[in-house]
Amino acid sequence: MKARLYNRKIGERVVVVEFEISEDFSFLPGEYVQIVLASWEKRYFSVASSPNEKKIIRIATRPS
Repeated sequence: MKARLYNRKIGERVVVVEFEISEDFSFLPGEYVQIVLASWEKRYFSVASSPNEKKIIRIATRPS
């Protein structure tokens, strides 16, 4: 799946990352996504976007 990445800082410690994707993405509230980083390290994030947004996956996190 190819994605276009957007990120923005909210407040002092929270970053919102949006993946604009070409395929529909369906999920239920409370589900999470696995993201594989460039170092092949796997991270898991709760989905913060609305289930009605089919072309956007949004996550919010506090960078370490």
